[in-house]
Amino acid sequence: MAAYRLTGTIEPFSPASLDSLLAQRGADVPDTLVINSPGGDVTEGKRIAAWVHENRLAVRIEGEAASMASYIAMHGRKVVMVETAILMIHNPWTVAAGDAEDLRSQADALDAIGESLASAYVAKTGLPKAQILELMNSETWMSAEEALALGFVDAIEMLDGKKIKESPALTLAAHRTTVFAQALARPKGSRPGAPSIDTKMEDQSKTIEALRAEVAALQDKLAAAEAAQVDIALQTAEQAGQIDAEARESLKALGLSGKQVIAVLAMRQAKTEALPKTEPAKSLASQAKSTPSQPDERAAWTHRDWEKKDPSGLRRMYREQPERAQALAQAQYIKA
Repeated sequence: MAAYRLTGTIEPFSPASLDSLLAQRGADVPDTLVINSPGGDVTEGKRIAAWVHENRLAVRIEGEAASMASYIAMHGRKVVMVETAILMIHNPWTVAAGDAEDLRSQADALDAIGESLASAYVAKTGLPKAQILELMNSETWMSAEEALALGFVDAIEMLDGKKIKESPALTLAAHRTTVFAQALARPKGSRPGAPSIDTKMEDQSKTIEALRAEVAALQDKLAAAEAAQVDIALQTAEQAGQIDAEARESLKALGLSGKQVIAVLAMRQAKTEALPKTEPAKSLASQAKSTPSQPDERAAWTHRDWEKKDPSGLRRMYREQPERAQALAQAQYIKA
């Protein structure tokens, strides 16, 4: 049999109004109202609730029954909630303008409306009115399990559409108390299952730590690859007779990159090939000493002197004066 469908925001003359629901009736008169609504106008909602009660309609909460839509659901002959649906109750609210007396009058009217809404929730659940008002003040969102435990619905329709989980005839008072406390413990307006701020912060911290671990692992791989590149360059040079074992270990200890080591080795070959055959090639030592003079004795230092006396200065020279540093290295370690 077809069902009436209340979908969208409840407003007079809208698709979610009593007139629209009545227009859905065909030859077969439905006996069920399906609700998927965030709520809406109080007056129109009360009209629909009275119609549901008078016609003894069953109610099926399909996706959401929030605010005034949850009030309407309380008037069903039997209220079934889909396993994944959600139900919300809160205090009525409005937009008001005027002087202080006008606003006080509006506040009194809201209190009266809230009391009338609370009465429907009390009648359905059997919970004390004080507890219902607490739930309304907290804008409480409930899962199907919570709504069942607190008595807002009579059954849960499981996702397979076949199994109906009925509410026990006698709900354990201790269980209802626990569910009530859990519902109130959530921040105002938060939905069941939504992560708390602490949970979100903890998740972000875990993500950051995981990314840091990945970065550290990549840095280790990069360092290993660079070290392997240096080893290959130095071993190749030693096998070719360009450097000896001592020079290889000294160059390796400097912590140069593979590119720097290759540049040191390549410079010697490039300069040697560029010299005219008729002229004797300058020694590497003289090439190194021909660089701009230093204001102190370091102008005469060899590569080994720099290694022993000022290694940080040597590394800086490789960055800022790579040709000079490479010439010193060639003079010290590269065989002619």
